Amino acid sequence: MATLSYSSLVFFFTILLHNHPGGEADVGVNYGLSGNNLPPPSAAISRLQQSGIKKIRLFQPEKDILDSLHGSGISVIVGTLNGDLQPLASDKSAATAWVAANILPHYPAVTFTCIAAGNEVFPGDLAQFIPAAMENLAAALAAANLNIPVSTAISMQPLSTSYPPSAGDFSEAAKPVMAQIANFLQSKGYPLLVNVYPYFARAGDPANVDLDFALFRPGKTAVHDGELTYLNLFDSMTDAAYAALEKVGAGGVEIIVSETGWPSDGGTDAGVENAQTYVNNLIGHVASGRGTPRRPGKQVEAYIFSLFNENMKHEGVEQHWDAEGGDAAVGVNYGLLGNNLPPPPAVIQRLRQIGITKIRIFQPDSAVLTALHGSGISVIVGTFNADLQPLASNKSAAAAWVAANILPHQSSVKFTCIAAGNEVFPGDLAQYIPAAMENLAAALAAANLNIPVSTAISMQPLSTSYPPSAGDFSAAAKPGMTQIAKFLQSKKYPLLVNVYPYFASAGDPANVDLDYALFRPGKTVVRDGARTYLNLFDSMTDAAYAALEKVGAGDVEIVVSETGWPSDGGKDAGVANAQTYVNNLIAYVASGKGTPRRPGKQVEAYIFALFNENMKPAGVEQHWGGEAAVGVNYGLGGNNLPPPSAAISRLQQTGIKKIRLFAPEKAVLDALHDSGISVIVGTLNADLQPLASDRSAAAAWVDANILPHYPAVTFTCIAAGNEVFPGDLAQFIPAAMENLAAALAAANLNIPVSTAISMQPLSTSYPPSAGDFSEAAKPVMAQIANFLQSKGYPLLVNVYPYFARAGDPANVDLDFALFRPGKTAVHDGELTYLNLFDSMTDAAYAALEKVGAGGVEIIVSETGWPSAGGVEAGVENAQTYVNNLIGHVTSSGTPRRPGKQVEAYIFALFNENMKPEGVEQHWGLFYPDLTPVYPLTSKIIG
Repeated sequence: MATLSYSSLVFFFTILLHNHPGGEADVGVNYGLSGNNLPPPSAAISRLQQSGIKKIRLFQPEKDILDSLHGSGISVIVGTLNGDLQPLASDKSAATAWVAANILPHYPAVTFTCIAAGNEVFPGDLAQFIPAAMENLAAALAAANLNIPVSTAISMQPLSTSYPPSAGDFSEAAKPVMAQIANFLQSKGYPLLVNVYPYFARAGDPANVDLDFALFRPGKTAVHDGELTYLNLFDSMTDAAYAALEKVGAGGVEIIVSETGWPSDGGTDAGVENAQTYVNNLIGHVASGRGTPRRPGKQVEAYIFSLFNENMKHEGVEQHWDAEGGDAAVGVNYGLLGNNLPPPPAVIQRLRQIGITKIRIFQPDSAVLTALHGSGISVIVGTFNADLQPLASNKSAAAAWVAANILPHQSSVKFTCIAAGNEVFPGDLAQYIPAAMENLAAALAAANLNIPVSTAISMQPLSTSYPPSAGDFSAAAKPGMTQIAKFLQSKKYPLLVNVYPYFASAGDPANVDLDYALFRPGKTVVRDGARTYLNLFDSMTDAAYAALEKVGAGDVEIVVSETGWPSDGGKDAGVANAQTYVNNLIAYVASGKGTPRRPGKQVEAYIFALFNENMKPAGVEQHWGGEAAVGVNYGLGGNNLPPPSAAISRLQQTGIKKIRLFAPEKAVLDALHDSGISVIVGTLNADLQPLASDRSAAAAWVDANILPHYPAVTFTCIAAGNEVFPGDLAQFIPAAMENLAAALAAANLNIPVSTAISMQPLSTSYPPSAGDFSEAAKPVMAQIANFLQSKGYPLLVNVYPYFARAGDPANVDLDFALFRPGKTAVHDGELTYLNLFDSMTDAAYAALEKVGAGGVEIIVSETGWPSAGGVEAGVENAQTYVNNLIGHVTSSGTPRRPGKQVEAYIFALFNENMKPEGVEQHWGLFYPDLTPVYPLTSKIIG
C-alpha cells in the first residue's frame, strides 16, 4: 500500500498542531509493521511524541512497539493477523490466550482504543471467521475487565456500489457476513474501521474522477446526491460506507477511517506535491469538525497511511539523497532519523561490501556503534542538539556522555570526531556550542582519548558567500562562530560544514547555473581575484574558508559533513542529476586537487545519505516459481527485506528452487535449512585479500559460514567476490578461490568455487565471436579460467542487456534486448543471434576460449530489467524481459552452446534501496509484503 514518509508526517502534524488551535484534528498514523524498514521502536515512539502524534494503529501486536508505548501518551488500535482469525473464531480459549499474551502485559500502561480482527479480509475465505472472532475477543476482553472495542478493518471492496454515496451497498457475496459484523458493532456501540483511498479511485478511473475532487481542492466538481452535496471524494467514499451500513440495519455504527493517504511516487498522479496536498487538506478537513454530508458535525477520526515508507514511493527532496561508493576521502551519512533503516549489522555489512570506510551518525546509537566493532569503518558521531545546554552547563554531564557513548566502543571503533550538534545556527541553542565542545574535549582528554570535537554548521551562519572571497559570518552568528573557530584552531580540530549546491541552485536558478552546480563543464566560470571556480561546491566551501579567515582562524580545516543531490521532489531534482552530482563529487574528491583556496588539500566529504528515505517504489516483487534453470538473487543490500523466514517461505510457495546470496548472511542461511532451495553464496569483496593471503582464513570462513548449515542447506557454489574487475582486489581472486577450494576439500565438501564478473573485463563483445578479455584483465582472468577448467567449475557472469541498450540506444534495438521478435538478427559467421542475452553470453564464452578455457561453463549469475529509474525502465519492459528470459533459458541454449540449457539468476528478489539512485534500485520481483509486482510465465509458477 502506498505510504507517506515519516518526515513528511512530522511536517503535516506540525501544521496540525499549530494551525488548528480551535480544534485538534482527530488524526493518527498507521505504524506499518510489514514495511520491513522500521527503526528501533523506542526511537520511533520518541519521535512521535516529539511531533505531537497521539494515535497510532498497529497491524499486529508487536511486543517491542507495545513496550515502547508504555507511558507514552500515545493510544493504539492493534490488529490481529488475518491468519489468526480462524482459531480465534473457533476457540474461545484462543481469544483468551491472545488477550493474555498481547493486551494484558501492556494494560494500563498503554491505551488501547480498539482491537481490529483482521485487515481487509474481504474478499476471501477468512472473512467468514470475522464475526465469531470479534465476539470471542470481546468476551475475552470483558472477562479481563477491559472495556476495549473490537472491530475489523475493511477496504471499499466489500461494497458493490459506492456512487452516488447514497447508493452505497455491500455486494451480495459480502452482505451476509457484513450484516453480522455491523449488527455486532451496533449492539456494542463499537465502530467499523474502513480504509478509504481516494487515490485508487482516481487512478482507476481518471476520466470520471476529478483530481481536484480527490485532493480536497476546490474545483469545478461537486457531486449532488439528493439534498447532500459532496466537495471531495473522501467524504463521498466514507458516506458510501455509511449508506451500506444503513442498508444492513446498522446506521448507528460509527466509521473510523483506519487508512487513508496518497502516494508520493510510483503511479499516475502520484507525487510529493499531491501527497502533501492530500494529507494537509485531509488534516484541515478533519480538524474542522464538520464531518461528512451524511454525518454533519461528527468529526471524522482518520489514520494516515503510513508512518514509514515501505520502500515503495518517492519522497520530497529531504528524503532523496542516497549514495554509495567513494574512496577514502568520501564517507556517507547514516541518518538515524530516516526511519527506514535495516538492522545495523546488515547496514555495516553492506558498507563493507561496497567499500565505504567512513560514516557519520547524528547521534550515538548504541546498536550502530556496536555493529561498527571491528568493521574498519570510522565514524563521526554527533550529540543531540537538545543535549547542548546540559553538556555546556555541567562538565560532569559531558563526562557522563563520553562514559555512556564512547568508552564502551572506543577500543573497537575508530571515532574520527565528536560533533556537538548539527546545524544549530540560527537558534537559541547555538550559544551553548563553545562550552559544550570544551567540556566534551576535556572529558575525552580525561579518558585519555584523542578524539577531535567540532560542530556541524550549514551555510546559514554566513551572511555572504559570493564571491567566495567575500564569505563572512553574519553579525548575529559571528560572536559564537568566532569562539568555535578559535577553539578549533587551538586544538587543530576541523569545522564540519554541510554544503549543498542543490539548494543554492534551486533557490536562485536564474543566477546559479545547473551545470556549475553539478560539476559539469559548462559556460560558467567564476573568477574571484586570481582564483577560478569551475563548480559550486568549491565556491561554497571556499566561502566558508574565507569566513573562518575573517575571524582569525584561517588554518582551521573544513570537513564537508553533508553534501548530495536529491533524486526527486523539487526543481532539477532527479535520478540523473543526483547520479551526476555524486559521481562527479567522488571523482573530484578522489583527484585530491582541493579547492582554489586550499589547492592540493584533498577534501573530505560525507555524502547525504546512506538510505533513501521513502524515495522509490519497492519494485521488488513477483510470484514465480523456478525451474531448475532459473533462480533469483537475494540481495542483502536492500533495506526493505522481510524476515528471511518469511522470504524463504514465499519462495517455497512459488516454486523457486535456487537463490544466490552476495554474503553468507546467517539468518538467511538458517531460514534455508531443509527448504529445498539451493544457494550460491558469495564472500565479501573486502575478504578476498585475507582469503588469498592465508589458508587459515579460508578455513575459518568455511567453518563459520558453510559447516554450520551443511547438509541442511544445498550449496551449489561459493563465489569469491562479485564484479571485482576492474579494481585492485581482482589480483586476489585466484588465490582466494584456491584457498577456499582447499578448505572445502579438507572439510570433505564437494562445492564448486568461482567468482562473479560483469562484462567489464571484456574489451570486445561484438560480434560475439570477437569476445575477448582486455589486456589489463586477461592475466588474472586466464588464471581464474584455467583454475575453473581444471576443477570443472563454472564461471559466474552478470549479463545485463538493459545497460547495453541504455548505453547505445542508436545501435542496440530494444526488441533485440527484450527477446522480442523483430527485424534485428545478428549474423556472426555461421551463427545467428535473435537476442542480446545470447550475444553477450556467447561473447563471454568466446573470451574464455581465447584464454584456453573453452570448456568452462557459464552460469548467468545476474540478469534482469529495471522497473523504474531510467530510460526504458518500466514494469512492462521488466515483465517482458523476465518472462521472455524464462521461456528462453528453459527451452534452449545459446548459438555457441546449442542445446546446453543456460542457468540464470534473475536480479533481484527485492529492490535494494541502498544502491545508487536510478535503475540500480529497481530490479525486484517482490514487494516487501511479498506480493508480486507483475505476473511471470506459467512455466515456472508452482
